[in-house]
Amino acid sequence: MNRPRVIYEFGRFRLDREAHLLVTGEKIVALEPKAVEVLLILVEKRGELVPRQDLMSAVWPDTFVEESNLSSNISILRKQLGAAPDGGDYIQTVPKRGYRFAAAVKQVEDAPVLVVGEGMASETAGAVGSESHPFNESPLLSEAGAGETTATTVKRPTPRLRVIVAAAAGLLALMLTPLYLAGCTSTQSRCCRSRISREIQPRNTLPTE
Repeated sequence: MNRPRVIYEFGRFRLDREAHLLVTGEKIVALEPKAVEVLLILVEKRGELVPRQDLMSAVWPDTFVEESNLSSNISILRKQLGAAPDGGDYIQTVPKRGYRFAAAVKQVEDAPVLVVGEGMASETAGAVGSESHPFNESPLLSEAGAGETTATTVKRPTPRLRVIVAAAAGLLALMLTPLYLAGCTSTQSRCCRSRISREIQPRNTLPTE
């Protein structure tokens, strides 16, 4: 039986549990998948202390990772989330033990699907028909900076362009070949004339006694 679609709302953010998508306003927050998983666990256990080892086992099952990996993802989440409405941190650290999600969370079940098109997020009723990750389908917009992200598209040369370039290179080679051969012939002719001139010069006569 499929779980109902759930969206967690806290502060200015909405977190889609099924799509692993964090949105603020009309922008997607750029996060790595592992960071989203860490955030989901903390939000689902909001107000509770989640031990470091439990987080690592849930996010990296059957894989040995150092605690620095978890600390790095926590740091990224704090940077993207900023301050909570009460001025504190969304994620609190309990020294030598773990982390706690401290902000108030509103859980909305059977919520509209967050659909992203051309970098903008909108709400459309209905269920998700694919489990593909949304970050593979739409450009990511980061909350850092001026709030606008310009996607850079790198165009690859088309087959027609490659044919034109190859034809131009061949034509240039045909034009330069006669000039090269003419230069070689001229140089050889000068060498031959110089050699013949030296051979027909009168030899010095030997002195007579």
